[in-house]
Amino acid sequence: MDSPFYSRIESFIRNEMSESERKEFKEDLSTNEELAREFKLHQVEHEFMRLLREEDIHAKAESWKNQNEADDLAQLKSKKRILPLNTNRWYLIAASTILLISLSSLYFLLQNNNDYSELAVSFYVIPSEFSDIRNVEETKESTPINKGITAFKQQDYLGALTEFQKIPMGDPRYTKAQYLLAHTYYSIGEYSQAISLFKGLISIPTRKEEIEWYLILSYLNLDEEDTQYRLLVNSILKNPDHSYYNDVVKLDEKLK
Repeated sequence: MDSPFYSRIESFIRNEMSESERKEFKEDLSTNEELAREFKLHQVEHEFMRLLREEDIHAKAESWKNQNEADDLAQLKSKKRILPLNTNRWYLIAASTILLISLSSLYFLLQNNNDYSELAVSFYVIPSEFSDIRNVEETKESTPINKGITAFKQQDYLGALTEFQKIPMGDPRYTKAQYLLAHTYYSIGEYSQAISLFKGLISIPTRKEEIEWYLILSYLNLDEEDTQYRLLVNSILKNPDHSYYNDVVKLDEKLK
C-alpha cells in the first residue's frame, strides 16, 4: 500500500497497538483530516471484504440448488433424506436475506460519514474481552462464547452474532454474551440494536460506568445529541470520580 497511514490504521483496527500507541493514534485521528478520511475508507474496505465472504454463501446455495447428478439423487433416496421441493428456495431466500442485510450495513457506513460518527470512532476502543486471549473461556471446548470471539476477531460479524445469540437467558454466561453481542452490533453500525442491549446491562454495578460511556458513543454514532445522550453526559460531568469522566470532558469539548 502507498498510503503512509495504512500500517497504523491496520494495527489500530486489529487492536495490535499498545495503550500509548492507541492514545496517540486517536489524538491524531481527531486532528488529522486526511487520516480520518482514510480511516473511514479503510473501515468500508474491511466491511466490503466481509460482504464478499458472505456473498459466497449465496454462491454455494446456488450451486447446491443446481446440483442434480443422478448418483447424488440416488444416494439421497437410498437414505430416505429427500427434501421438500421448497427447501432449495428457502436456502436461497435465507442467503439472499443475509446478503441484503450486509449490503445495507455497507450502505450505512458509506452514508454515515458525519463529524459525530468520526468523533465516536476516535474515542471507541474494542473491549479487552475481544482482544485479550486470557479473557476467552479457559477451556478447549468449542463454546458459543469462544466461537463468537474468534469470529469477531476474524471480522465475521454475522458468525459472531449467531454464536452469542445461542446463549439463553439463565445461563451463567448470558450477561457476558449480551455484552459481546452489543459490541458486535456496534461494530457493524447497528447502533439502535447496540443501545437496546447496553440499556439491558446498565443495572450491573460492575459494568454501569462502562455501559454509560458506550451508550454515549452509540447515540453519537446515530448523529443524535438527544435528551438521553445529554442526560448521560451531564450526569457524568457532575461526577469527577466517574471512570470515563475525562473522556466525556474531552468529547463534550469537541462538540462545542
